[in-house]
Order: sequence, then structure tokens, then C-alpha cells
Amino acid sequence: MKSIDEMMSAIIAERLRYELKGFLDNEIIPILGDYSRGDPLETLSTDTVCSLLNVSKPTIRRLIQAKELPVIRLGKGKRAPLRIRRIDLQNYLTKKSNSNEK
Repeated sequence: MKSIDEMMSAIIAERLRYELKGFLDNEIIPILGDYSRGDPLETLSTDTVCSLLNVSKPTIRRLIQAKELPVIRLGKGKRAPLRIRRIDLQNYLTKKSNSNEK
């Protein structure tokens, strides 16, 4: 038999998964749009992605360095601006949502 702490942890984890899925479905995906009608190659700046996901620039940098979020570098060198394709962002969010459901 599970302890009360284990049961509460399971309930909290399930609630967080539910809220994340609702947030993605209701807030993020409508902003990103329906790719059957739009250009999946449209790009977003890292600042825009930070605003959409409500995360900091270092978080986005970590995702890029971990190769979880593909980027396009505009130019050469370390300071070249980065762009993220909308389709790549949607794929990342879908993958993240699916991994949280397990």
C-alpha cells in the first residue's frame, strides 16, 4: 500500500501534467498557429521564444546547447543572431508535452 506522501506526489504530478497540456493547447499552440495554413519555416527570435514560453534567455540557450531546440544562426561567430523555426518550436513543445504525460 502506498503512503500518503506517495499518493499526494502522484496526484500533484498528474495535476501538473494536466495543467501543462492545457497551457500548451490553449495558450501556446494558438499563438504559434496552424501550420497547414501558415509557413512552417517562419522564424522567431530567441527573445520572442522567451516571451512565448515565459522563460529566461539562459533557459533557451541551454535548450539550444543540449540540441533540444534547433536554431538557425544568421551569420558567423558567437554573437550572430539566432532564429528558431516555428515548426521546430512546436515539435519541441509537443515532444515535451508527450514526455510529461508518461
